[in-house]
Amino acid sequence: MPKSKDFSLVKNAAIKMFNYLHKIHKGAILLTYEELLTLSDSENLIVKEKEIPGYGGRIYKNRIAINRALPTQAEKSCVLAEELGHHYTTSGNILDQKDIMNRKQEYRARLYGYNLKIGLTGLIRAYESGCSDENDRC
Repeated sequence: MPKSKDFSLVKNAAIKMFNYLHKIHKGAILLTYEELLTLSDSENLIVKEKEIPGYGGRIYKNRIAINRALPTQAEKSCVLAEELGHHYTTSGNILDQKDIMNRKQEYRARLYGYNLKIGLTGLIRAYESGCSDENDRC
């Protein structure tokens, strides 16, 4: 598939997701685990909590597994956001992290998850609350 088509698919998915999130949060996009589950469901993704030794989460086709041993909803939320990032940005099996292309896809999915969880609005809010660097707790 040509790169421009890949970009177009990701862009359209991102626009759809942003519009959905903007509607339910009235511009403030900071998502809880439950909200990410709702978003997953709206994208026809099946999310289940399972025992996954060594992993926080895994995705295969339209199924996402979240490690039920994760202790908090916040951690599950971060893992689910990253798995959604894989849904939108990753192709193929990237389990072998010795391969540079797989590491790049992992990075892209993680970045997508960060943006989904925090986004520009969250960064602006942190700054407005007095956070000036990564060590501040706001």
